[in-house]
Amino acid sequence: MSSSFVRSADYYNVRYAAKLGINYQKDNFSAGLTITTPSIGLFGSGTISADILATNLLYKGARTTLLANDRQEKIKSTYKSPLSIVAGVNWSKRRSAFGIAAQYYAGVGIYDILRAQPSAFVRPASLNTSLGSEEFVRLKEGAKSVFNVAVGYEYALKPDVLLSVSFRTNQSYYDKDLNKSIGIKSDITSWDIYHLTAGSTFTRGRSRMMCGCTL
Repeated sequence: MSSSFVRSADYYNVRYAAKLGINYQKDNFSAGLTITTPSIGLFGSGTISADILATNLLYKGARTTLLANDRQEKIKSTYKSPLSIVAGVNWSKRRSAFGIAAQYYAGVGIYDILRAQPSAFVRPASLNTSLGSEEFVRLKEGAKSVFNVAVGYEYALKPDVLLSVSFRTNQSYYDKDLNKSIGIKSDITSWDIYHLTAGSTFTRGRSRMMCGCTL
């Protein structure tokens, strides 16, 4: 059996979200908090298509050729962004400074960004009369909850030499349950990344040079 799959989706979506932030400062201490609400979709549309060809397919004891294709334009689009909470604090004392920040993204259940209207999809239709475009020609999205943290430290070795080091996480929001659903997936990035950075800043008069490395 040989087969070919061509699927594509293109869309735009305008949405609204509210953001609230608060900051506190006193002496050598400061703290902040920002909350972003889940988005509310205003309007949007897109185009989605699928073209599948399978030859010499064994189906119910017989060899056959299957063709499944459809293309639909100006379909209503839906895009969801989650609740986000960010908080951070900073301390400074004499020659050193320390800061820590954390960010939380709530999960978003699996949903359709684009979903085609009911239409014949599989040809010949006798192979599967129940599988229409609305079941297969769809763009899926979803996200699991994510918690990231960042920590940084600076130390003034000399008035003109500053040492710094930081560590931060970048956790993947990819929901593996997407693999179990039918349709096009817009994102397949599923790895968690950890960043460690260290460097120095040198000041000479009105010039400043920075050098460092990131792992």
